[in-house]
Amino acid sequence: MTEAVVFIIDTGVTASQRPEGEGSKSYLDLSLEVASQIVERKLFSESKDDVGVVLVGSEETNNNLGYDGVNVIERGLAPADWDLVTFLREHVTGSAFEPDWLDGVTVACDVLKHASDTKSYCELQIVLISDLGCAVDLDQM
Repeated sequence: MTEAVVFIIDTGVTASQRPEGEGSKSYLDLSLEVASQIVERKLFSESKDDVGVVLVGSEETNNNLGYDGVNVIERGLAPADWDLVTFLREHVTGSAFEPDWLDGVTVACDVLKHASDTKSYCELQIVLISDLGCAVDLDQM
């Protein structure tokens, strides 16, 4: 049976800052490397798992719940492919926004709920990749 995995990746101001020093990578750079390697592993193992990505702290807003700065990438939940690896490596950029990672978790839960309404999964997973260097608005919880 297949699994559904949603990556929540923090693209906000604290995650995208590069530390001082030549060749230093930001937390976002490292996060994208890890996420793309996990997707690659699923490709090489010929996994049938569905993978989705939610970007928090994004300049764009695209989610069913209307949370600002939370972007569910257009492909939704779909089997891992090279387009997703390329997207993670080349098209995700940092922003100057402060993300709310709890909004990202809420949106990821919504994505998984809607996906599991139409398809049966043996397991649902959320992988949060963030430096948690941002405030959380508990009023919306």
